[in-house]
Amino acid sequence: MATITQQRREQDQQWKRQKRLAKRKKKDKPSLSMYKFTRSRSLAPCQDPRSLLLQATRSWTTSLQCQTPVRLEGPPGSHALKTNRLAFDHGTGQCTMASLDGRLVRYSYQCDPFFTAWPCSAASWSVDAQVTSMQYGPIYTLSSQQQVQPILGCTMGSGPTNPNRLWRYLLPLPEPLTEDQADQLWQHRSDSTAVQLEPQRVAPIVDPVLLPEPLWDSSFAVGRDTFWCSHWSPAHNVILVGSTRHLTVLSSGFDMLARISSSSEVFATSQSSSQPSLAWVGCRNGKLSAADRRVRASFVLHFRHRTAITHLRPMDDWHSGHDLLAASMDGQLSLWDRRFPKTPTRSLQDHQNEHTRDLGFDVDVTDTFTVAMAGNDHRVRIWSLLDHQPTVMPSWTSPALSGAVPSVSLLANPPPIQPAWSHLIPDIQNARAGRRPGLLICSQHPHAESPSLNWYTIRS
Repeated sequence: MATITQQRREQDQQWKRQKRLAKRKKKDKPSLSMYKFTRSRSLAPCQDPRSLLLQATRSWTTSLQCQTPVRLEGPPGSHALKTNRLAFDHGTGQCTMASLDGRLVRYSYQCDPFFTAWPCSAASWSVDAQVTSMQYGPIYTLSSQQQVQPILGCTMGSGPTNPNRLWRYLLPLPEPLTEDQADQLWQHRSDSTAVQLEPQRVAPIVDPVLLPEPLWDSSFAVGRDTFWCSHWSPAHNVILVGSTRHLTVLSSGFDMLARISSSSEVFATSQSSSQPSLAWVGCRNGKLSAADRRVRASFVLHFRHRTAITHLRPMDDWHSGHDLLAASMDGQLSLWDRRFPKTPTRSLQDHQNEHTRDLGFDVDVTDTFTVAMAGNDHRVRIWSLLDHQPTVMPSWTSPALSGAVPSVSLLANPPPIQPAWSHLIPDIQNARAGRRPGLLICSQHPHAESPSLNWYTIRS
């Protein structure tokens, strides 16, 4: 009898334990109330939009692949073109190349439906000395109703009879492609999937005699000096020219506005877009200084690198509006905040440089939020501006190119497909909508007679 009573007691205790456990599970079970579900979801921390953009940036940069490169040759009968400078205008799809001996050659290019280039000027023209900077200006119409686009640059000079010079030419806009020319380009192109092939040559689709010639506009010369850099801001009617001991401020009509003395050679200069009277300079001694020509005719030191500054870019249209991006010859690439001048806010790592000024450099703060820069190891690297770590590693590094890289350009929106392709591409509207971002790289092989233009983009 006692045994039966003990068994019943144990069964009752086990049943009570199971009942308590069932109550506990029911209490911990999440409620299926729609109100509680939506409320908890709305209050849950969501992913930062900046991190989503960072992931998107890394996604497209890691997918970049080279299309068939194009060899940028000069006009028939011209000598070899060893380039040191290239200027792009992606709105009109044209570029101008400057050789080491001061010859300029102009090309049109397209990225879609396939990458290629062709000459769009009658012949090369010469500025008689090495070009140190070059920049396109906005399109406008002459009194003769001809549309032109100015290009401004400066040269180092080559002696007493050929001093340093700031110059500007007017380039007539190239005519749109015709269907016959599109057919010639289609026949001329090489297989875009064979990236290991030799660069294709520019397509001679127009008789050079029929091409327009550049028009000389104006110039500004100074003897016994060296023009290292220039910057043109047409919207604010200002041109900055950095030289051996001065920063010269001119109007767009080449009238002298100010001349500010510098203790070292001005290797890089740029204007603040939010404060048009503020000019930034980077010097050989590593100083990054600014001058407001309305207040004083001298520079105020803000930051300093260990070696000579090669590139700088005020980031007025990015983040807080107080940032400045600068690169120097020792491979330092840093983002500074004007309000905290002691140390850089971010350091972009793995940039390679030891002694070179003419390295490709470009920044995009509106679409891809990236920085692209070439190194003297013949590689191009891309960093994301959305990565807010103190040290930022490149999100993409190109393979080693055949030689020096004097120019790179980020293209979030490549030139639109021209209407002449409609007879070969029936669905041209969708082709226009499907344009892919990419990167243009100009490289110069040490033993080649002319440079090659490489288009890196996302494979379709």
